[in-house]
Amino acid sequence: MGINYNSAVDFTDNDNNWTAAEHNNSAKDNAALDAHWGAEKVWDYWASEHGRNSFNNSGATIKSYVHFDLVEYGYPNQDNAFWNGSVMTYGDGTSFQPLTCIDVVAHEIGHAITTYTCDLTYSYESGAMNEGFSDIWAAAVEYYADPSKSLWLIGEEIGGPIRSMSNPNDYSQPDTYLGTNWYTGSGDNGGVHYNSGVLNHWFYILSVGKSGTNDNGDSFNVTGIGIDKAAAIAYRMESVYLSSNSQYADARTAAIQSAEDLYGAASNEVIQTTNAMYAVGIGSEYGNTSYCTSKGNNSSYEWIASVGIGSFTNTSGAAGYTNFTGQTINLQAGQSYGVSLTPGFGSSSYNEYWKIWIDLNGDGDFSDANELVFDAGSLSNTTVSGTLTVPSVAEITTRLRVSMKYNGAQTECESFSYGEVEDYTVAITTGGGDTEDPTAPTNLAASNVTQTSCVLNWTASTDNVGVTGYDVYRNSSLYFSVTGTTATVTGLTASTTYSFYVIAKDAAGNTSTASSSINVTTLDPASECTSTVSSFPYSESFESGLGLWTQDTGDNLNWTRDASGTPSSGTGPSAASDGTYYMYIESSTSGTGFPSKTAGLTSPCFAIPTDVNPSVSFDYHMYGTAMGTLELRAKPEGGSWSTIWSKSGNQGNSWYSASVSLASYAGGNVQLKFFGTTGTNYTSDITIDNVEVTLGSTGGCTDVVLTIKLDNYPEETSWTIKDNGGATVASGGTYGSQPDGSTITVTNCLEDGCYTFTINDSYGDGIAAAMEVVTIVL
Repeated sequence: MGINYNSAVDFTDNDNNWTAAEHNNSAKDNAALDAHWGAEKVWDYWASEHGRNSFNNSGATIKSYVHFDLVEYGYPNQDNAFWNGSVMTYGDGTSFQPLTCIDVVAHEIGHAITTYTCDLTYSYESGAMNEGFSDIWAAAVEYYADPSKSLWLIGEEIGGPIRSMSNPNDYSQPDTYLGTNWYTGSGDNGGVHYNSGVLNHWFYILSVGKSGTNDNGDSFNVTGIGIDKAAAIAYRMESVYLSSNSQYADARTAAIQSAEDLYGAASNEVIQTTNAMYAVGIGSEYGNTSYCTSKGNNSSYEWIASVGIGSFTNTSGAAGYTNFTGQTINLQAGQSYGVSLTPGFGSSSYNEYWKIWIDLNGDGDFSDANELVFDAGSLSNTTVSGTLTVPSVAEITTRLRVSMKYNGAQTECESFSYGEVEDYTVAITTGGGDTEDPTAPTNLAASNVTQTSCVLNWTASTDNVGVTGYDVYRNSSLYFSVTGTTATVTGLTASTTYSFYVIAKDAAGNTSTASSSINVTTLDPASECTSTVSSFPYSESFESGLGLWTQDTGDNLNWTRDASGTPSSGTGPSAASDGTYYMYIESSTSGTGFPSKTAGLTSPCFAIPTDVNPSVSFDYHMYGTAMGTLELRAKPEGGSWSTIWSKSGNQGNSWYSASVSLASYAGGNVQLKFFGTTGTNYTSDITIDNVEVTLGSTGGCTDVVLTIKLDNYPEETSWTIKDNGGATVASGGTYGSQPDGSTITVTNCLEDGCYTFTINDSYGDGIAAAMEVVTIVL
């Protein structure tokens, strides 16, 4: 086949009776038969087990390309297979047989599922989870197609295996988060193929059960719930709760919540899901929650003398932290209680700030919505009185934290110089005997409808004790539950009509009648791109205005087109990097331009072909002592925005070049957005110029890292990288804002070829002998 998808030839059969024998030849044409059978089983699995219509849930055709020449494409051998953003691609193997066995096929199409659900970024922890989910779907599909196969090995039918989900250590993968074999380098996109062992081993343990001791020395005992239930939890994690930058800690939260949604709070499935995460070193085991440390480091001058909540009172002496969890405070959900908090002082009195948190959902932290239940709001050197209202939650025995900090507000996990923290046990009940149903939610409406999502809003229900949450139904089936009166619905199909209604519930389990039902029709696939660029290379230096770019409307500021320097001193460039004009964010004036004011500038849609390695390059200038953050975001048509590049802080009074791969968006339309956030004062003007989108070659690009140790005249130093045709592809300097003798590091992604690196001294007297230049090619 080579590497040109457009010149691929379809496989045919004379009598449409496909048999292994007639295609078993020296060209390994059975690979086509295996790939097609595997794709068929993958389609059937997702349709029958999860109600999903192909990988994009919109009936996309699954295209499989075999005999792909991976060496010509840039790989060291033929031992690979991949999803390129639109089609499946399989190598013939060098040390392996063609990589078209069913678990490899299901694994690669699993990447497509991830792309169209949570779109986990393919690097470091999120990338390891991306790979881990693909291994999960490999096992689940293999079990669906032929349960007699070795479900927990990957690639065993092509001359492997290459991974083991039952014992990742056998193939140099970790089975414990941050444990043995955990990869910490930058290779393999931050260890995505190594560290995936944690997630795939969690799925194995949850499915079949396991007891033992992990790399943290923690003993565990998990009873398996079966592969079907485990897969249902995993799919809900991807399709409902996880997002592009989710980490392993987020996976634990998503898994437990998914199990609760599907099988009920405190169910066996929730217990085993939690304990399986504990087994692989993520979080605590069920019912044994560990809380963050918070304390005062010096209790000589002030401490908590007395805590009164309702009828409960506790007095104590000087300490930075005291664990009073042996004492239980009894409270009722939905009720209010008087609070009396008294400081103790050694000699003089001091101003103190008080807060109280309750871990309302028992997840081991105080950071969830409504868990800050008392905030004094101001400093005081005497007893503070007020009211604590317990939110309407289910019955729970959990942790309450009282914090007193000298001369300033605190966070729930802060250690501070002076003051004290006390932890108590709190038992929250619902009062018992409540049989009254909440009223039905009213005024259900939809907004922000896209191709794949919408936002539902409604007017809150009322209840004699208190409403604890709402169940959202889609097409008459429970979709998910929320605690507030807003729900973001994702994973929808374009050009499709859905019906929704909402039911309220209280802590006693009473439910309301359903709200009125509404119909929501998602947008047509073609409706998002009002302007589309399909001719490349594309460039925009804003010489004649914004071109096809548009200002965002939901932010604080607009980008400004300017030339010859921004108005404020100590920030912004003196000239454009290309031509005369550039775009920048004016950060002057407190409350208007700073602090933390945002501005978005959005591109047209770029129609990226399938068989390319596209990238976007641009110049940026971020000079100023209070510099904020510049992000480059991307959104596939019908998808959601994700950050693909960011830079924060003062970069010095120089233009820099950046190049970012768009390979994951090949085969579709993608929009880009420059999103800037100003800093803490006016010296935070953010500037961009010279934006280019190129398709590149199928060989991709390689990160080249320049580490430059400057001499004692950094204001004289600059550099360029030019390609074989003499065109500048990257540049930097001068570095007047950098300290003498300091070191800078710059990364550029360059396509294969010959380049000339030149370093310049503007004064003309040469570069001091103390200066070093090191170039590392990854």
